[in-house]
Amino acid sequence: MKSPLKTFVYVDGFNLYYGCLKGSAYKWLNIPELCDKILPNNKIEKVYGSGFPLVLEV
Repeated sequence: MKSPLKTFVYVDGFNLYYGCLKGSAYKWLNIPELCDKILPNNKIEKVYGSGFPLVLEV
């Protein structure tokens, strides 16, 4: 069995907000969970972000 690919995620918070969340009813997004759904065969190690204080150890 292949071991999962170690993955680090970077999120541009300004583009995330202005591209997806501004003007919508949704203001909260569980980024680590979204990454798990998008990359199910990867091991998300850390999530970094700009525009907001985000460094998550997963």
